[in-house]
Amino acid sequence: MVLDRYFTAKTRLKAALPALRSMRSRAKGDAVQSTAHYLAAIEQFREVFRVAVAGGVGSGKSSFVDFVKSETDGRIRLDAVDITGKSESSMLTKPPLDQTDAIVCVIDATEPWAAEPWDFVRMVPRELYEKLLIVLLRSDLRSEVELQPVIVHIGEQLFQCTGRRFVAVPFSAKLARLANGGGLDSEGLRARSGIDRLSEALGSVLAAS
Repeated sequence: MVLDRYFTAKTRLKAALPALRSMRSRAKGDAVQSTAHYLAAIEQFREVFRVAVAGGVGSGKSSFVDFVKSETDGRIRLDAVDITGKSESSMLTKPPLDQTDAIVCVIDATEPWAAEPWDFVRMVPRELYEKLLIVLLRSDLRSEVELQPVIVHIGEQLFQCTGRRFVAVPFSAKLARLANGGGLDSEGLRARSGIDRLSEALGSVLAAS
């Protein structure tokens, strides 16, 4: 499941809190400050993350949101943001992006040349780039040969918009659901869906939040 490794690590760390508190009570000198630092870091882990998912109408955003919700058992709150050419103020307050743990901008692999995603990316404040993740949806509708130029194009567009290098993560909610169904070739479907790469990328963003 998405973020399983992250939440497993979080559970183990929180289980270690009593021992760390006990160590702090017995510590002296610099050890007190060091132990307090680790305690504070662990206690900052959130039970529920808030993620903004931005995408154009018909981009596959709803399927992505539904899939991630089902995979994370409510541990992530996903707020959909429709990119429809609205003003900056309306686009960036559903929810306020600086109050989110991650910003996922989804792009339809069948229409990667649409202008709306890039308009949205340009509106994301520079200080929030660390939270930004680009997901290329419906990747199953393109062959590997077709997909690579699309990924390169998106990377170039992202660099032009932000001055930073981002890598778009291809993902197919359809293939991921089929893989979770446990039928024939579930491992192959899982690999083609991109779910493991998505989990790793989203987990990295959230772990740094």
